[in-house]
Amino acid sequence: MQIATLNTYSTSLKGANTAVMNAATPLSNSRISRDEAMYADDSGLVDLAGLVKKYVKSLYGADSPQFQQISGLEFTRPR
Repeated sequence: MQIATLNTYSTSLKGANTAVMNAATPLSNSRISRDEAMYADDSGLVDLAGLVKKYVKSLYGADSPQFQQISGLEFTRPR
């Protein structure tokens, strides 16, 4: 191995590390936005899906084909 090769490799590693650090913040912000949309109390998709299932069940009944179509869908919160 030659010093010039090692310097080039070091420079490429530093560039790759900088790219990862620059991508980490937008990724984290996207995950926060996703979690708010999915799991927010009373307005998140998990709560809304539960309300829709209850509404369809009350409107058509537990044995209806409409409720049977959605009854198997599971919406849960992460632990």
